[in-house]
Amino acid sequence: RAANVVRNVAWPTGSAARIVSVVRPVVDASLGIPGVVTSAETMDRLLEAAVTEARRVVGLLATGLRAHGLTVEESVVEGRPASVIVELAGEFHPDLILVGSHGRGRVASMVLGSVSAEVVESAPCSVLVVRSDAISRLILADDSSPSAAVGSQLVEHMPGFHGLPVRVVTVE
Repeated sequence: RAANVVRNVAWPTGSAARIVSVVRPVVDASLGIPGVVTSAETMDRLLEAAVTEARRVVGLLATGLRAHGLTVEESVVEGRPASVIVELAGEFHPDLILVGSHGRGRVASMVLGSVSAEVVESAPCSVLVVRSDAISRLILADDSSPSAAVGSQLVEHMPGFHGLPVRVVTVE
């Protein structure tokens, strides 16, 4: 979904994107099945297959974004997704992170964790959590903070947001 939004938004000339896919290491030797133990060799093969598939998907997404005129970097990294995304943002210094959401709901997110919520909380820049393939309406929350001012500037100057209905909610 996030890649579709990137593809569908008119980005300023010279924009660059970095596509990041984070593959979680296989750490559960039972693969979640009671009574089953998997060899280290099998776990390595599963991880290798996941990395290979992630590289294939990232490559396809990058090709599509390059066709829309963006400069694209590709990264497939092993690790804990939220931590890796925030760490890479510290190195890449993006203006905006787009991260997808599984939409698991509150209870499942409490149990399983929410990558998007953790990225929003920890990222050094603005984060857009993507739940659908397109942006058709915006809500801009303004609490008079410096971050809210950045959000307002983003909405005002981002070509992909021009012409969209915007509802401003002021919180004091």
